[in-house]
Amino acid sequence: MCRDGRAARTTFALGRGPGLWWGGPSRYRGQVGDSESEHLSGGLTSAPVEVRVSCGEASEAERIAAALVAESLAACVHLAPIRSVYRWDGEVRHDDEVELSITTTAGCLDEVLDRIAAMHSYDLPAIWWTAIDGTRATVEWAVRSVRSSGTARNR
Repeated sequence: MCRDGRAARTTFALGRGPGLWWGGPSRYRGQVGDSESEHLSGGLTSAPVEVRVSCGEASEAERIAAALVAESLAACVHLAPIRSVYRWDGEVRHDDEVELSITTTAGCLDEVLDRIAAMHSYDLPAIWWTAIDGTRATVEWAVRSVRSSGTARNR
């Protein structure tokens, strides 16, 4: 559960091979049927997830990071300067950007993605996410730091 006690829409499914996951927020990949949902119980909404997105300006990256942590949607956000080479409007571009590495949970992923989209200046911010793991203490801290049932459990 996340913000104001509503059930999170985010679900993950086991992928091919041991320990691999695929999937993401249901609104971004289609709705999950009831039969699939039965197999997705067991704490996957509290599974740690890393979200990555880049911003064109450090001030924008700082604003997004601060909002996610202040709203208990992220346990932490790392910001790092990067150099990006990409194709946009048929041209190859080279830009300095700031990449955010956001630690959250699967249960709050939809809200994190919505918040990034609402605050981001790019027409199409490249947002990537993946399931992550860490030491037991680190995972427990991250899960406690992100909201559950509408409030953060550890500030």
